[in-house]
Amino acid sequence: MDKEALHLKLETKAKPHVQRGHEQIPSSISPYLKRKVIQALDEIKAAIPTNLSEYEKVALLYCCIAYEGIYDDQYRRSSYNFVTPLRDRIGVCSGYAQLLTIMIPYVVGCRTYTVSGYSSTRYESISDKEAGHAWNIVCFTDGSVYHLDVTWDLCGGKQSKSPKWLFKSDSEMSRLWSKGLYPAAPKKYTGSRACDPDTLKKLRTLYKSFQHRFQVGTYSLGPSQAS
Repeated sequence: MDKEALHLKLETKAKPHVQRGHEQIPSSISPYLKRKVIQALDEIKAAIPTNLSEYEKVALLYCCIAYEGIYDDQYRRSSYNFVTPLRDRIGVCSGYAQLLTIMIPYVVGCRTYTVSGYSSTRYESISDKEAGHAWNIVCFTDGSVYHLDVTWDLCGGKQSKSPKWLFKSDSEMSRLWSKGLYPAAPKKYTGSRACDPDTLKKLRTLYKSFQHRFQVGTYSLGPSQAS
């Protein structure tokens, strides 16, 4: 498939996915699970000091998920939903992107998009299935816009590394997406990506506790999402 055809496909099929809080949590999940999701988000929000900047808060959320999250190389259907990365710390790109699209507005208050696109710009030798990818764009209240791709920074609980795909401009993203559907991110980020170690440790511990506190017997994504 040539690039012109891919751009046309993106323009006609991709839709910006915007969440602004828990009222946007999909109705397909059970009422019990929705309550647990809101509880988890409230606990995450309470664990982050209110005097931090939006950038520091987003970096904490990003690094917490990146350092503890695991990529599901079995591609189970439930991993495409945001609940599985939240509860089980495992998922695929769309699940992690959806999670941040719900989490960042709820915890930080910044408008966030799930971007549907492709993970490479070299499409002549890559099939649509192999190249399909999802990540985030976050809009800060100071007017700045940046990309986040937590999937490509996942550590799976192993040795933490510095995030590579946090706060990226359009020109720094080796991806293809329909730019007309999303806010532009023209400027490179020059600030710090460092996280307060004590707060990050607290968030990682909290994140790991969710799996034990979500009751397995009532875990339901609805008939269209069940694995």
